[in-house]
Amino acid sequence: INERIERYGKLLDAIEQGVDLYAAESPLQLSDKECRRFVTELNGDLYRQVPKRRLYVLLRLDSALSDGSATYDHSAISIEHVLPQNPSASSQWCKWFPTQELRDRWVHRLGNLLLLNHKKNSSASNYEFEKKKTAYFKKGGVSPFPLTTQAIGESEWTLKVVEARQEQAIEELKHLWRIKADVLADQPATIELDEPDDHDVGDGTESEKTGKDFTKFDVTINGVTQDGLSKRKAVLAVVKHLCDQGVTPEEIAKLVPWRTTMFCSLDGIVTSSQFVAQQKAKVDSGDKRRYFCDDDELIHSSGRTYAVTNGWGVRSLQAIQNILAKYSDKGVRCEKHTKAKE
Repeated sequence: INERIERYGKLLDAIEQGVDLYAAESPLQLSDKECRRFVTELNGDLYRQVPKRRLYVLLRLDSALSDGSATYDHSAISIEHVLPQNPSASSQWCKWFPTQELRDRWVHRLGNLLLLNHKKNSSASNYEFEKKKTAYFKKGGVSPFPLTTQAIGESEWTLKVVEARQEQAIEELKHLWRIKADVLADQPATIELDEPDDHDVGDGTESEKTGKDFTKFDVTINGVTQDGLSKRKAVLAVVKHLCDQGVTPEEIAKLVPWRTTMFCSLDGIVTSSQFVAQQKAKVDSGDKRRYFCDDDELIHSSGRTYAVTNGWGVRSLQAIQNILAKYSDKGVRCEKHTKAKE
């Protein structure tokens, strides 16, 4: 509230002084930082916002998709999760979203949320997708919400579908509210790189003392498990295996859009020493190497040599989930390492 009062005060002063309110520095306009924060909030767990705020965002988006003629009884509207909050382990939902972390990441986000009449939002929450469409979205006629009728046209509710809906929704809201944020739909306002060194040990509990996430991972490739890898090493193991299976670094990078420097590369098949010498400005930052450049870490693809960044922080698990959701058939699995396994 204090920030709002201060902002309103600056705005009133600007009006009294005849300032151009549409100039970039006007208190009426959002700064670049505020725009990025705005998009980040919209792109996060929207359902966890206070009820009035989350409902407003969905109604505003729904209005943009309609001709503006529809009117609703707002007291009878509820928000429905398409991917359920607690799906059965044997359900199709858990095949489309195979890990708990993946489900947790998407269940409360804009791309997975629809509007319903309140009376419909009770009995069929955990139904399979086809049955849910009939019970929720078609029963008693077509849904009055354009946002919801879009879901009826989908034959499945996979990660790809939800990601596409998320991106489309964010772009539509940015346009509606004139939010100029040069960030991708799935990019945070800031990227924290608080990755511990490989010799750091722990199962995540260290974060309570240091504020850093020291979570370790177990990566299984073709039945062989590498235990207790750091986040950066886990990403490297997954990426290198997929590239060995014929997936290109460019295809993998598309699945991690917020990490714009995931790889650096050179033409030709070169050794570690050659790579470092030619890419020194990119590879080194002070005395700390920024990419995995040892001979057994470099990736060779389509006549080029690639190095994977080792700057992985709080979104490492999200990156791994994105990649494995796309390439679940390539013989690689990753899960959190716990002391209970030792």
